[in-house]
Amino acid sequence: MRRRIICSMVGDAMVGKSSLLTVFLGQNTIDVYAPTVFASIKGLMTVGGKEVKVKFVDTAGQQEYSRLRVLSYKKSDVCILCFSVIDRNSFERIRTLWIPELERTVGKRVPIVLVATHIDLKEDKYVKKCISIVSTSEGQKLADDINAKGYFETACTTGDSFAAREIFECAIAAVVSGRKGYLRTLKGIFIK
Repeated sequence: MRRRIICSMVGDAMVGKSSLLTVFLGQNTIDVYAPTVFASIKGLMTVGGKEVKVKFVDTAGQQEYSRLRVLSYKKSDVCILCFSVIDRNSFERIRTLWIPELERTVGKRVPIVLVATHIDLKEDKYVKKCISIVSTSEGQKLADDINAKGYFETACTTGDSFAAREIFECAIAAVVSGRKGYLRTLKGIFIK
């Protein structure tokens, strides 16, 4: 088995990063918000029929933890970048804060999977009255603009484990397929 893949959860506070990870790991969903400063969980995943070691890093979304956060995903192999469809500011900060921060820290070498959370609240009549909801087409356009390896929408609070599994499989597959392409390129250069 090769070295462990590091998968970092990135995005504003309260967008559902921890809930997404919790649902994926098969744990109970989080009922009460407790801000994450840093959490790291090691596990195994099966992707393409092969077992892969993965370290999941749940980062802080609050600005006061930016120095710690940057250190925590400096060695990331893939980032799952999250925003909430009911928080337009979290969506806009993908472009203005998170992508620039990732590019400064890990460069463009790290694949990104974009995830829209809280889709279960899109149809809530009170939310619709008060908030400008981010549409699926806006999310997909942003994913295309940032060259994300995938775009997903999920409702972590409802325990949508199928969507969570797809998200993490896409993220890990992006790393595994990227490594294979890199190795093919090296073989083409050095082995004639």
